[in-house]
Amino acid sequence: EKHRQLAHSQKLAAIGELATGVAHEVRNPLSGIGLALELMRDETGNEEHRQTMSEILDEISRLERIVKGLFQLGHPKSLQLMECGPNDIVERAVNLIVKKAKAKGVIIKKELSCANTFYVDHEQIEQVVLNLLINSIDATGSFGEVRVGTRCGNGSIEIEVSDTGCGIPDDETERILQPFYSTKETGTGLGLAISSRIVEAHKGKLHISSKVGEGSTFIVEIPNDLGIEEKRAS
Repeated sequence: EKHRQLAHSQKLAAIGELATGVAHEVRNPLSGIGLALELMRDETGNEEHRQTMSEILDEISRLERIVKGLFQLGHPKSLQLMECGPNDIVERAVNLIVKKAKAKGVIIKKELSCANTFYVDHEQIEQVVLNLLINSIDATGSFGEVRVGTRCGNGSIEIEVSDTGCGIPDDETERILQPFYSTKETGTGLGLAISSRIVEAHKGKLHISSKVGEGSTFIVEIPNDLGIEEKRAS
């Protein structure tokens, strides 16, 4: 298991280095194309041309999200550890996504049973939880449920996101953490890869279990003693 995790981490690092180089080369010309198209769209009186340019700008925005993801994958931010509660992280992430869930008719249920605190980069872990929630909502049909909970483990704190969605085939469970692998038409395939890297930076693990037609469960496991040495040093 440790060998597999090390190989996965090394693979991500290699992909990240390549991704950063590609992102640097793409970012500036992409921005220039976007600005030029915006000017042309605003100046033209042809409504058909305006619509076409707006559609192209939507695609450029998607490419810009990919570039942003490439930078984050290639050069993850250093951790700014602080003591916080997993329940607070979950609450903030749910608040950001609750409108999306309501619009689709998906019910979000919270089971926040961990009253302990841990040392994490709360913004990055919130990003992980938010990404998992988005994926679960996208995978779940109307009147389905997404459950998010916290619990205290043995030497760790866990945040679990599960859904009653379409599930993931066995042969795809490992691949969904790979960069650019996505089952969504508009997905970048970077969200889970970045999330996995953030969890690994916290010396944690991202557990995945799923059954087609029944749903998926993602568990973020973070050691509860991370950052204790920093606290002692201060």
